[in-house]
Amino acid sequence: MKISVIIPCYGAPNAIVELHDQLKTVLSTLTEQYEIILVNDNCPKGSWEKIIEVANKDSNVKGINLSRNFGQHAAISCGIEHVTGEWAVVMDCDLQDCPSYIVRLFEKAQSGYEVVVARRVYRNESFFKKCLSWMFYKFLKMVLDVHMDHQVGNFGIYSKQVLSSIHAMGDRVRFFPYLVSWVGFRHTTVDVEQNLRTDGKSSYS
Repeated sequence: MKISVIIPCYGAPNAIVELHDQLKTVLSTLTEQYEIILVNDNCPKGSWEKIIEVANKDSNVKGINLSRNFGQHAAISCGIEHVTGEWAVVMDCDLQDCPSYIVRLFEKAQSGYEVVVARRVYRNESFFKKCLSWMFYKFLKMVLDVHMDHQVGNFGIYSKQVLSSIHAMGDRVRFFPYLVSWVGFRHTTVDVEQNLRTDGKSSYS
């Protein structure tokens, strides 16, 4: 079984090497076949150079360099187009999403789920940012008529069938958590703690 990992990269170039090292350790405990897809969302701070560095050391790494800054969810969509695994993890590049949690996500998925997302029960964010997140998801629920937990982001593991369904929707909407909720499939959550950022300042919402 092959596992893919999709990582949109912007604003935390110094975390990429450490992230790659941790992912190799974690993924090797789950499968002999994996790929790490690093999508540089035209970061001006040197992310592409770091991606080239890890890709030169590891043939399981795919680097994609976008022509301009399209945004996090467009970068995820680009990564989905290059997935070859039966399962795919989506996570951030700044190590706030702890790679070791992938084991728990994968094990939960083997219980018959197509989607297992990390639910951040402890978030290393300011009260103001937490409130903004809550209001944003409340707004989405009213406008789009779909329930989404404000403690859930992109970090999770998704079956190939789920990603194929999302890809088939095209470019009409590119908010990844909404797309995951919209396409359905059996899903659940795993409670996790969110790490502090190891590099850079968040530029993604």
